[in-house]
Amino acid sequence: MGYSSPNPPVACVITNLDGKILAQGHTQKVGENHAEREAYQKFTLEYSETIVPHLVFVTLEPCTHFGKTPPCLDLLIKYKPNCVYFGLPDPNPLVKTRNGFQESKNAGIEIVHSPEIEKISRSFLSGFISRIEKKTPQIFIKSALSKEGFYSSLDKEKIAISNSISNEVSQMLRAKVDAVIVGPKTVQSDLPGLNFRKLDNLIHSKFEENKNPIQKKSDHLFSQSLFDYSTNSESKKLHNLKFKEYQPYRIFIVSGKNIPSNSFFEKQSLLNENLESKKTIFFLLDFEKGNELHQKIITNLIEISSHSLIFIQKEESVLDKIIKLCNDLSLNTLLVEGGNFLYQMFSENLGENDLVFLIRTDTIIKKGISPQINLEGQKKIFEIQLEKDIWEVYRS
Repeated sequence: MGYSSPNPPVACVITNLDGKILAQGHTQKVGENHAEREAYQKFTLEYSETIVPHLVFVTLEPCTHFGKTPPCLDLLIKYKPNCVYFGLPDPNPLVKTRNGFQESKNAGIEIVHSPEIEKISRSFLSGFISRIEKKTPQIFIKSALSKEGFYSSLDKEKIAISNSISNEVSQMLRAKVDAVIVGPKTVQSDLPGLNFRKLDNLIHSKFEENKNPIQKKSDHLFSQSLFDYSTNSESKKLHNLKFKEYQPYRIFIVSGKNIPSNSFFEKQSLLNENLESKKTIFFLLDFEKGNELHQKIITNLIEISSHSLIFIQKEESVLDKIIKLCNDLSLNTLLVEGGNFLYQMFSENLGENDLVFLIRTDTIIKKGISPQINLEGQKKIFEIQLEKDIWEVYRS
């Protein structure tokens, strides 16, 4: 996830007829191989002289249309696997321009829907499906809480609430989403970067799983895999090697009533330069042309992105404007990191596949602010302990 966006993060495995894995692949970044083409490229290199009888397992129905790459359906018809097992039908209307299942059958290829693969697919493809079918990304809400249940002190002093291991998982989560968003007071007080940072100094973290994890074998495999993946040093090295390609959009709600400091704008400008990225977006509240906030953004960031500035008028819905932007940019997933301006708005509008991540810690904040995250109708689907921090994952 994250790397292939806006294309869905599809996985493909090729085996012999006895189930031995011969090759595997996943969707590469836009313009490069889809999962099937990546797997077959490895397969044909190994078995170039004679293509042995084989099976294909893929999480999403193979595409049938030309985009930046040729249709994967044509690839399957060319190499004629004995059977293709798939997890989910592709909701993209472009796929329906051809009857891929019928063409495959006409070519002598058996097509079988696999409930087991579907279970895997839904955990990782929910964002893509939501964007295509509902025109909205999958929403992730994350908040670290003190022992008292506060996510911030009353005076907005910047406090490290979660431990270093939780911070590592949080970084990996950023690498797996298409965009991260924070509200006006968080921007003003925390000067957030929202970028995915390299994990070199955290490679050897050790995880201690809760002795009694709630629904440890949850059907939502993304929750489990996030923590498993964060412990894998080889996975971290891959992310570090390509960390510029794993960068999410950084979206900030800023207000004329809570104007960020010059340091914040300088930080964002430097990040864009270092990451060779133009992924900084500002939603402007309480906007007046020529005010201090407007001048700061124009001076520092106006040329960074064609989507740099989005004005929100008093009568407009902030949520609708954010969702429209996500749809316009083909974002599959959106991570809400704070504060209550966004916590309340998004948690009251969660869909069935949206997730809430709460990090409960033993950090003490005597006077603080509780997150306005509405968990009504949400069920805890996963829990894991990382030293003294406990991560809880909720879904409706």
